[in-house]
Amino acid sequence: MKRTICIALFAALLFAPAPAFRLYGAGNPASADPPELSEPQTAPDEDAPEGEESADGEDEIGDPERAASDEVAKEIENAVQENSADDLLNLATEVKLSAASILDLTKVIAYCDEAEKKGLEGESLEYCRQLRLSSRLERGLALSKIFMDDTISVDRYPNGWPVIRSMALEDLESSAEEFSDLPLAQLAIGRLQMLPDGNREKAREALDAAIELSRDSSPDIYAAALKYRALTEDDVEKTLAYLQDAVALEPENPELLNLLALCCVEMHQEEKALESIDKALELDEGNPRYKKTKATILAALDRKDEALLLYNEAESAEDNSLITRLERGQFLASIGAYDEAIELYTRLIEEMPLPTIFYLRAAARLQKKEYADALKDVNRAIGMNPSFPEALRLKALIYIQQERYGDAVPLLEKIRRQDPDDEGITSQLAYTMAQNDDFTSGMAKIDLLLETHPDSLPLLRGKADIYLLYGRWQDAAAVYEKILAAHPGDSGSLNNYAWLLATCPEDASRDGAKALDLATRAAEATNYRESYILSTLAAAYAETGDFENARKYAQMGVELAEKEKDERIDEFLSELESYKNEKPLREEAQKSGEAADPVPEEGAEFF
Repeated sequence: MKRTICIALFAALLFAPAPAFRLYGAGNPASADPPELSEPQTAPDEDAPEGEESADGEDEIGDPERAASDEVAKEIENAVQENSADDLLNLATEVKLSAASILDLTKVIAYCDEAEKKGLEGESLEYCRQLRLSSRLERGLALSKIFMDDTISVDRYPNGWPVIRSMALEDLESSAEEFSDLPLAQLAIGRLQMLPDGNREKAREALDAAIELSRDSSPDIYAAALKYRALTEDDVEKTLAYLQDAVALEPENPELLNLLALCCVEMHQEEKALESIDKALELDEGNPRYKKTKATILAALDRKDEALLLYNEAESAEDNSLITRLERGQFLASIGAYDEAIELYTRLIEEMPLPTIFYLRAAARLQKKEYADALKDVNRAIGMNPSFPEALRLKALIYIQQERYGDAVPLLEKIRRQDPDDEGITSQLAYTMAQNDDFTSGMAKIDLLLETHPDSLPLLRGKADIYLLYGRWQDAAAVYEKILAAHPGDSGSLNNYAWLLATCPEDASRDGAKALDLATRAAEATNYRESYILSTLAAAYAETGDFENARKYAQMGVELAEKEKDERIDEFLSELESYKNEKPLREEAQKSGEAADPVPEEGAEFF
């Protein structure tokens, strides 16, 4: 079956100057200045005499930011004790008018809270609530500013950043509930929800709102929202559309051009990708990230020697940080140099045995089908970080490739418990359960989540895949019709539906002409660069009786598979032989027996 697989620094921020609440660099958040964080404090000089300043000018407290925070808390407490509700409201107004930092906004919010508790009424109460709300909006935008700078990676965020993110989200979401027209707030909410441990669905909802609110009024925010929405989209065709719209608004934005190039590579549109990244490099000559993107494109064009030279050139302009070396390992793995990647990760592990490095080495070993060693590495990663979702998923994938479905299911369930709304992991869990002879429970999980995500591509594709697994051809076809109504350009679904229509063992379910149309669209969407889609196109031609074209595309698929060392090469060769004998293909269900539709008991829970 040809199918795609769904598989303590808070105080420093308080004392930062309040930033201007706008996007910099022609509206590109990637170029926004981060908040000016205080320099990390050094430890006090242990040899300094008691009561005297140490050499660096700090006093015996050793933590001036905490001391300052305590002082401010005392100031607020004293103000609350000494002032009436009206006086507190006046004090809040005075502080707001001269606010110069996040700390000032925090004072305003505290004074408003306490003034309301003391019994404000009528217009004063309404004014108090509006003052607090506007202050929370400003504070939320200020706190979120560092996260809007895409050039800062998560590993460079200040310690305790999840607390900062949570506070910013609380401020912004409360503001968005009260004010209907806040595109910048919705943009910031979306970006914050994109961070680790965020909610992907909430990110998409906020970014969709930002797009609608800014479409005709704020091109800067509109372009930024399109960019982030592209990064949260599962449908690659829609991702491309978002990025193209963003680039149309900001054609001289190198970061958008870089993202567009990466998307084009994913869709096998390498020439368009090269055009886009070359323009980005013209605008930002020498940028090592863009050079690395171009190296990735050259590798996809099978120009691996050029790719490696360019990658080395880009790397020479960067520091020898851990991130730089990890990226090199991932690039080596991407061009099939798994031994070199494993060797690099091994050296890094000797220096610093971190869970991420064990995880990456496990992934490289999995590509070489070194299952035992891959399991050892991923177990080390999980042992160091039991809630490491990527490592848990990788371990499940290792089991799946070994057809140890019963071992994979509990791992996928553990990941899903961390985020029950994750459509991709739910689909993967359900399919694995179906592989483990549990059609009913797996399908029930998908159906339950589909109630709130009716057009979800991962869920619908997973449902169709399960039907195909059990030979429920007409049910699968009905799901594919629904998918293509909502996601007409999804190459994976076009391919899978075409394969069903071309190879189904039930005569009534085959449709050679429709299969050929769908397979052609899938091949065009991937620039005729995916061997399994070429295999499907060949099967569609064979079903129409055109064995000459069937042999042509089957041969193209074989050649691609050989070059890419695709493990399905024997399968593709067998198909080619069938077409040489002018015999069309017929699929068989992988799972035998009846697969009943899930009928959950009333009140049953599948999470």
